[in-house]
Amino acid sequence: MAARREKLTKLEKVFFTATAVSGVILLGAPLWWLSLEADPVVHIPAPPPPPKPNAADYYISAGNAIVGTTEITYAVMEPDRPGYKSMFPVRLPNGTTIARPFTPSEKESLLQQNAAALNLLRRGFGYRFQAPPQRSWLTLSPYPPYRQMTSLLVLEGQVKFKRGDWNGAANSYLDAIRFGSDIARGGGATSRRISTMCESMGQRPLWNTINHLNAAQARAAARRLEQISARRAPLSASLTEEKWVGQASLMEIFRGPDWRHHLVSIYGIDNQTGEAAAAAWTRSWLTGKRALMSRYSKIIDASIAAARKPYAPIRSVPPAPQADLMANLTGSFRDLRFSAARIETGSTLLAVALALRAYRLERGAYPAKITELKPRWLKTIPLDPFAANIPLRYKRSGRQYSLYSVGPDGKDNGGKPIVVPGRPASVRYYTADSTGDVVAGADELE
Repeated sequence: MAARREKLTKLEKVFFTATAVSGVILLGAPLWWLSLEADPVVHIPAPPPPPKPNAADYYISAGNAIVGTTEITYAVMEPDRPGYKSMFPVRLPNGTTIARPFTPSEKESLLQQNAAALNLLRRGFGYRFQAPPQRSWLTLSPYPPYRQMTSLLVLEGQVKFKRGDWNGAANSYLDAIRFGSDIARGGGATSRRISTMCESMGQRPLWNTINHLNAAQARAAARRLEQISARRAPLSASLTEEKWVGQASLMEIFRGPDWRHHLVSIYGIDNQTGEAAAAAWTRSWLTGKRALMSRYSKIIDASIAAARKPYAPIRSVPPAPQADLMANLTGSFRDLRFSAARIETGSTLLAVALALRAYRLERGAYPAKITELKPRWLKTIPLDPFAANIPLRYKRSGRQYSLYSVGPDGKDNGGKPIVVPGRPASVRYYTADSTGDVVAGADELE
């Protein structure tokens, strides 16, 4: 009888244990689920009030006033562009056809039709720019035609260059750089990408004008580039704005009943297959709103902190895992950092090259040291954006000079230029993985 009682006691223990576990699950599961659904608490500052007047209003109005945006896109293309002639004839959306490349007179006519747009743009240069505020991925306003506006400025420079107005051409290209630099102010990652593209469009043709400028013109252009660089919004400011846009957007998504599916769709994980897709979906169901917000905030905070440091240490920053729900949101940081350094490098090389041009015309020879350009030709001697607190490398060699940045590999290769397969060695094209130096020099300018 005692043995039977002992056996029953064991069964009772199993029963009570199972009951307790079931109770914990029944009570704990809803609490666990509620914790996953709990809203995070974040402080998202309201966008600062725009300046009055705001240069952005003039820039947007100028962009909307452009006549023949598609025609400008093709008119501004240089004849040495690969495949240029094979692009024609071009059928435009309005039904008309561009049968052949634009002639100089046709470019002049297109420019005259856009005199009002250019006037509006330059009126905006008299005021401070702040990008229109964005606080949602879901209701983003379409970006103004900033690229078309930059193309119009470049077209103006080409027309002036063809006329022999070298200084006028240089100033049109400098206007394009100024315009591109402005439109990053107050914006996030997208504004930064558009800004970088527009600045690059202005920098490339400016090189062609340098050897045509007199001393005063070259010195004035160098000083203007210095001013543009001093006004350029730091990448950390763009990433901080992107953080607030992202946090506000996540909160907006979290308020929806099917927020997980919406989030996964935005990140593009729906397009993945196999283990990557399974891992992404599993992570989405096992991760709550607060954890996701915390993960996003930590990643972008680390990116902001890295953006404040010299370029070299950032090359080792590991990318986020593919299955991470935040990877698509923050994975472009490395590209943004490289693009920012590339634009800064182009601007500093141009400024020094212009100052060297002015110095030689006034003194009869290039300086023995780059520091001799200060203070008459440059206010400060610019640092190499790809190095840590080190000036650009400069060496005079007879009647020529060597001027270069160490480039994205961070190594001083003694002025050996980057060579990209299929492209000439120049300051105009290189990637984050390129090896060699970003070289400029009087003997290399086209």
